Amino acid sequence: MGVLADFHGGLGNLTFSSKDVSNMRTHLRGDLNFRDLDATLEYFQKQQVESPCFYYAPMIDANNVVRGLFWVDGKTRELYKTFGDCIFFDTTYCTNRYDMPFEPIVGINNHLQSILLRCALLPDETIEIFVWVLERLKGAMGGHEPSNIITGQDKAMKVAIAIVFPNATHRCCQWHVLSKANDKLAWLISEEEDFAKEFDYCVNWTETPEGFKMLWARKEEKYHLQENEFFESMSATRRMWAPPFFRRYFFPFTGTTGRLESMNSLFKKVVHP
Repeated sequence: MGVLADFHGGLGNLTFSSKDVSNMRTHLRGDLNFRDLDATLEYFQKQQVESPCFYYAPMIDANNVVRGLFWVDGKTRELYKTFGDCIFFDTTYCTNRYDMPFEPIVGINNHLQSILLRCALLPDETIEIFVWVLERLKGAMGGHEPSNIITGQDKAMKVAIAIVFPNATHRCCQWHVLSKANDKLAWLISEEEDFAKEFDYCVNWTETPEGFKMLWARKEEKYHLQENEFFESMSATRRMWAPPFFRRYFFPFTGTTGRLESMNSLFKKVVHP
């Protein structure tokens, strides 16, 4: 209103109120909301003209409506050829205005720095959607498959990885598994002072799967955990998270999705929802 008053020689000369300006702003923003996806696709098309290596793919449903987006630039496609042997991805970052899961894929370069390998906005987190994303990734990267993948404990993602990248070694985030264990087994940790130390040694210091299995079985018997549902679920999925099962595979200095979370933190700071 101050700027408009300057144009018209004072507030008294205006023929509208602050409420009128607010209503007009709402109307203009409403029009923009209906065009934001069109504007995004126009931007992607422009990027592709300027850089033929830029790749994007919209997910179109039966009603010809865009439900998701996948994109990656030329520089990233080149980086993937060298550093795509171990990748991290998760969909926990979901703070955009449409509540669509935002799924970056992150890798590590030769300086142990995190690098962004591609991005996607998804309608949901089902097996079909994850398969679509991974197939787009595979296509964009010339059919090159990652050797090793770290994700959260999402069951749909596990199935999708097995379908699209059957030869990849899939590992669940160790930090998430152990954080949940601290919560679910807090009663045992508080009652048995040796349990936490023995548990840590079994998980982090045994070198072979055989050694891990032996110590795990001892703990199960010593603390009578045969009927503990959570402990048994950890036991059943140990090949997906326990470090001794991954000593022979390339997971450079990490067994968690922490790099993804730091990348999400960066997006949160610099990108508006």
